[in-house]
Amino acid sequence: MWDGTESNMRILLVEDAPFLRYAFGRLLRMNGYEVMEAHDGRAALECVPVFRPQLVVTDLLMPGMDGVELIERLRSD
Repeated sequence: MWDGTESNMRILLVEDAPFLRYAFGRLLRMNGYEVMEAHDGRAALECVPVFRPQLVVTDLLMPGMDGVELIERLRSD
């Protein structure tokens, strides 16, 4: 369970553009966060049960499942 310190926070980063996913992921890791990356909404849904993130940062416009649908599905679980 997250104890409130940044170094323990798990963030799921969902971004379809490889460069932005790399840049944001690197920035978050440099600041002490544990980051898992997904390239789209479907991949993100597969990561959630295993990684159990405290925060999801998602792109809104992605092919297939967009960020809005991803968040709606996460909230319904």
